[in-house]
Amino acid sequence: MALQTGSKIGDRYELGELLGAGGYGSVYRARQLNMDRDVAIKVILPQLANQNAVVQRFLREAKAVAALKNPHIVPVIDFGRADDDTLFLVMELLHGRTLKAVFAAEGPLEPARLAGLLAQVCEALAEAHHYTPPGASEPSPIVHRDLKPENVWVATTRTG
Repeated sequence: MALQTGSKIGDRYELGELLGAGGYGSVYRARQLNMDRDVAIKVILPQLANQNAVVQRFLREAKAVAALKNPHIVPVIDFGRADDDTLFLVMELLHGRTLKAVFAAEGPLEPARLAGLLAQVCEALAEAHHYTPPGASEPSPIVHRDLKPENVWVATTRTG
């Protein structure tokens, strides 16, 4: 299925604008129809969604990331495979800018601000690196395979 604005994933999500694309998939603003709210939905490239190893890794990682609880990790709302074989991961839609955009707009950041941002990134990574799957006695660290300023989101929340 060729995805575009207005496409539906199952009967639950309607795609809006394309927010970004990479070698693994694309991220769209979408509408979660049953909850009447906007979300971000990552859709895995169709040619990868047909590879069993990729599908198994995607499902394993989606479950693991959904289990992480940290204010600096975007919450996973849903994931799965639609009837048309589209693999998807639904996350909270964040409002803000990427760290790359912050660097471009504001130039070199004050050391204290940069240290604060990086401390939050480190806190999120520590949560992922200490992940212990349900029923396991030992951690099974989650490794972020694409950590870069484009994938770090800077947003202001009620707490800062």
